[in-house]
Amino acid sequence: MEYLTVEDSAAKLGRHPEMVRRWIREGRLRAERVGGIYLIHRDALRKFKPPEARPRIVRWLRATPRSQWHAIREELETLDSGQALCGRQIEAPDPSDERWLVRQRPTEDVCSTCAELVTKAGKQ
Repeated sequence: MEYLTVEDSAAKLGRHPEMVRRWIREGRLRAERVGGIYLIHRDALRKFKPPEARPRIVRWLRATPRSQWHAIREELETLDSGQALCGRQIEAPDPSDERWLVRQRPTEDVCSTCAELVTKAGKQ
């Protein structure tokens, strides 16, 4: 029997190792625990159908103190210009100024279109 580690299985599935561990703990993916690590049988991995990956919103960005907060996608996580969910092109602020880039949804001055799209998709 051939077994794979969580890390190898994650690489084959194109997911993060912690997600593979979660599927194992939830009973979705069969694995054996040996010496404190999970081992996944190659056949179990081949039969496993992972849920579709959702794009996540990880940052809220605003270019100036007076502009609205906009949601940007994970792949735009760097402080570069990018396109917000609402379609607006956002110019990034000075990289040394962390105040304009946050993970949690701000409570005021939020773009209503971005907020609605995030809420509708259940991404945050």
